[in-house]
Amino acid sequence: MMKNIIDHKNRSEFIVNVNSGNSSFCNKALAWLHAKFSSTFQNSCFVTNAKRTFDFRSILSTILVCFVLLISLNSFARAEDPKFEIPDSMKKKINTIRLEFLKFSFKMDDLFNTLYNHPMYMRYGAFGGFGFNYHIPTFKSLDTATCPNCTPNKFSNFKQYGFQPAASLLFEYELSGQLGLSLRAGYTDFGIKLSQDEPIAKFDPISNSSITITNSHIIETGLTSVTAEPTISFRPLERLPMFFGAQLGFFTKKTYHQYEEITQGDALWANGSKIRNETSGTIPGMSAMITQIFLGFGYEIPLNKTGTSFFVPEISIAYGPSNITDKVESWKIHQVRAGLALKISPYNTIDTLTYEIRQQERINDSIILLARLNAAIADSVHYIRRSFLAYKADINRKDSTEIAKKGVVAEIQKMVNIDEKNQEIDINKLNVEQFTLSSSTPLVKYVFFDHGKWDIPARYTKLEATSRASFAEANIATKPTLEIYHNIINIIGKRMSIKPSAQITITGCNDGIDSERNDTNLSYKRAESISNYLQNTWKIPAKNIIIKVRNLPEFATSNTEAAGVEENRRVEFEANDPSILAPVNIADKIYSYVKPTTVRTYIKVTAGAGIKDWGIRLSDEMGNEKNLGAAEYAVIPPSIEWDFQNNQELIPTFTSKLNYYLYVQDNNDKVIDVSKTLDVNVLSVEDKKNKGMADKVIENYSILMPFNISELTGDALATATLIKDKISGTYRKDAEIKIKGYADALGSKAANIELAKKRANIMAQFLGQPIVQVAGEGINTAFDDLLPEGRFYNRSVNVTVNNPIR
Repeated sequence: MMKNIIDHKNRSEFIVNVNSGNSSFCNKALAWLHAKFSSTFQNSCFVTNAKRTFDFRSILSTILVCFVLLISLNSFARAEDPKFEIPDSMKKKINTIRLEFLKFSFKMDDLFNTLYNHPMYMRYGAFGGFGFNYHIPTFKSLDTATCPNCTPNKFSNFKQYGFQPAASLLFEYELSGQLGLSLRAGYTDFGIKLSQDEPIAKFDPISNSSITITNSHIIETGLTSVTAEPTISFRPLERLPMFFGAQLGFFTKKTYHQYEEITQGDALWANGSKIRNETSGTIPGMSAMITQIFLGFGYEIPLNKTGTSFFVPEISIAYGPSNITDKVESWKIHQVRAGLALKISPYNTIDTLTYEIRQQERINDSIILLARLNAAIADSVHYIRRSFLAYKADINRKDSTEIAKKGVVAEIQKMVNIDEKNQEIDINKLNVEQFTLSSSTPLVKYVFFDHGKWDIPARYTKLEATSRASFAEANIATKPTLEIYHNIINIIGKRMSIKPSAQITITGCNDGIDSERNDTNLSYKRAESISNYLQNTWKIPAKNIIIKVRNLPEFATSNTEAAGVEENRRVEFEANDPSILAPVNIADKIYSYVKPTTVRTYIKVTAGAGIKDWGIRLSDEMGNEKNLGAAEYAVIPPSIEWDFQNNQELIPTFTSKLNYYLYVQDNNDKVIDVSKTLDVNVLSVEDKKNKGMADKVIENYSILMPFNISELTGDALATATLIKDKISGTYRKDAEIKIKGYADALGSKAANIELAKKRANIMAQFLGQPIVQVAGEGINTAFDDLLPEGRFYNRSVNVTVNNPIR
């Protein structure tokens, strides 16, 4: 058999032959495993090739035996018969694992020979290919003084592509088996044709109507450079080089040819041609060189048996961080380059001298390995079976005893307060103080639409005409802010029905991108859908509704981000009566402040038969309840936290008790119900008044800020003025004023923190009173930032006034 398997192609036959024998487990398999792990990294048991640095097969053989033992234990775990023997299916599974192990060991052997046994080398050659140039311009004109072609829209919001040749000479030197250095010198063409279309309306005397032509602003560039590219290379595999480096290019040509051309429409310029404003020359303010960083990889294909010459297909990506001219706002070039390199080495990189010897060594190693494996996993079925079944019987006996002894045990162990330092303090009482609260919820005066749509989105609340009489603003005033806002068309309808002389102006807008660009018909349909709802549902006369259209809103959000584009798809409201779009106010609402604000409840449940159902209920003496259980938690947690301050409905309104009930049902349908009580002491507004105690009224104001703006303008200025008038008129001198500024999540975190601080500080300066607290909180997470209205509400300044009662 040895003579038949020396050739590399006969490995599969060898593996099948030596793996066909029967095997069983050794009585001392576990002890063997321990000894095997201990000796694995101390010596090379199977390898005779001195160039290897460790015995990888010893490691893999250990892993193999572990798998075999795990399979056996899994089979024993399912067997209750003391006469149980290893089934044929498991024997087949063990042999399959051994077969795959041998195949894998050969592959690993080839890999390690490649990584550790090849010689050092240097290489030189040439590269040729093409660069896929990726230009990102942002400017209207190269130079308005010398280049009259000036597009009204910037060469931006799009990328320009070009396909140009590249070539270089190369030299490589290897530092180790995987790391190397290289240097390339060559030629690269960065030329491109930039184009920006401008629609122009022209009067056609023949048809006596206006026609639209397309005027293309075009810049054709000639940009070539000689380049130097120092790189570091890394080879995870012998024939797979990866490289990282910098490209330093010195421009040898930097010319432009610029003109305007009518590319669509039957018209001529005043000069009788379709082309005008044609200029050429050197690009103004052009840098002397271009710097890029790049990352790439290739694959070496040897052209001979000794590996002294190669073809290497390569691809790389280059990033240009700086502008190529200082005369424009921005113009950067990136590049994807692909091509073919020819490399020559003075050394043989394929070792042919020891190939047959290494093949023989691998075969000898495998024979020894299989012999040791068969010895290690022999004659152990009965030993492991008896030990496992005895252990299992003992465990089952203990479990049965514990189940019978314990049944179901449930306990509410303790309740603790979580202080500001996240430390726990035992408690047995909640202290609640009530205050009078007034709050103002501003309305975002827009309705947002989906891309290309004009139907009112489903998240906005729409009523049937027959149910409008039941709508009352007071019923939604205590709802969450976004729920109030989503009733905006009903709020407007209700208010206009009360004031029949009020007029509303609805301005439809589009996002100015792709299919919506310049589509004022879509803008009109969006405004019309709101108008139709007000007329059909709220019976607002058509004469009281004015429809206007435009493309982008007057104060548009930046459309360089998808979120900004989404915010510009909207209708905007204006009213001749300020009360139609005024904030939704809540006056004299009772607000409870509880201490401690958060209570952590520790629970412990033991069920020998397993848990079928469970729940924990919080209940006051008025019958108000809050339930948690299996629907909220996959398993019973060791503790549950109750955040009272942000869940006002959980706070009792009078001095009483708060009860915790823990319910558990096991799989034998045994039920246990335990409880614990917290005393609640409530100091109401009426109590403070009767006892002559100090009290205060809390007023909350939210001022919405425009996108990326910190100054007070429009509605924000009006609300700030209202607060300032109250400070000077009705508030006491010792009133506490707290101001917090917020921003949405668009842009960088650092910029949003700075914007939030500016908003808070500008509000403080405007009020001009002693402020207890001024803080820029950064990104606001109170509202859903995935919704455009959520982002508008997150751009805010919140002012809280604690006004002592005289």
